[in-house]
Amino acid sequence: MSEIFAVEEKIAAPVHVVWAHLTDPQKMALWMPAIENVHTANGEHTSPENPLCYRSGGKSLFSPVVDYVPLILIAYRSTRGNFSATYVYQIDADGEGTSITLNATCEAKGLMVLMQPLLKSVIKKADSVQLKMLKAVVEGHKPT
Repeated sequence: MSEIFAVEEKIAAPVHVVWAHLTDPQKMALWMPAIENVHTANGEHTSPENPLCYRSGGKSLFSPVVDYVPLILIAYRSTRGNFSATYVYQIDADGEGTSITLNATCEAKGLMVLMQPLLKSVIKKADSVQLKMLKAVVEGHKPT
């Protein structure tokens, strides 16, 4: 796996509130504006048995949960053809709030290896702001 980016943020909310925003499709839609129609197969929170389903770029997609430790870590994998990106969100209590990190990595196969540098740049630009958006939503500010 090749690193795309890593970011960290401190959020003024308890771990269980931040966790809910990472796993509840309705809450995720608030801080992930690039995706729409966010849901899971059974309408519950995401988990290894309940992948995230959504629309992006006019296509119906899903992201399975590939690593999961309740209230600590959740990792989603997004695959399109021979390119996949994995987003690992890790949270930890930090005094009255929560510290959260997002590590995004990717893997390319076949001809997509040639496109990997460009795709990494596009993904970094679009997704490295996710935690800032999450912080704004959780803390009750309007995302910018």
